[in-house]
Amino acid sequence: MRSPPREIPLHNALAAALSLLIFFVGVVHEVVGATLYPDGPTQFGGTAAWHLAGVALALAGAWLVLATLGIVWAPVRLIAAVVAIAGLAISAQEIIALQQFHLFATTLAVTGAGVGLLYRG
Repeated sequence: MRSPPREIPLHNALAAALSLLIFFVGVVHEVVGATLYPDGPTQFGGTAAWHLAGVALALAGAWLVLATLGIVWAPVRLIAAVVAIAGLAISAQEIIALQQFHLFATTLAVTGAGVGLLYRG
């Protein structure tokens, strides 16, 4: 006999959806990031650092999705804060140095903050 499905609180479901966006930005960073931002790897400290950031972001997003749904444990608010601060720092740097809006970094700032505020452990 199957156990009844476990209900996910609305706050955590919304945090999971935002976490999926973090995962998506990590995947986009890896798949088309260097095409969209040709100078990105150089400005980021080299190709290794560029790919490390993209893979780490995708893994963090996946881990956050699973943690916000209660499947695994993670320090959700800490990871979300790191993602939000990194996104905010990159967004600010792009605006100040290049007078350009960086959609993906801003997405990380907003979604990281949202996960941290919405998640109920």
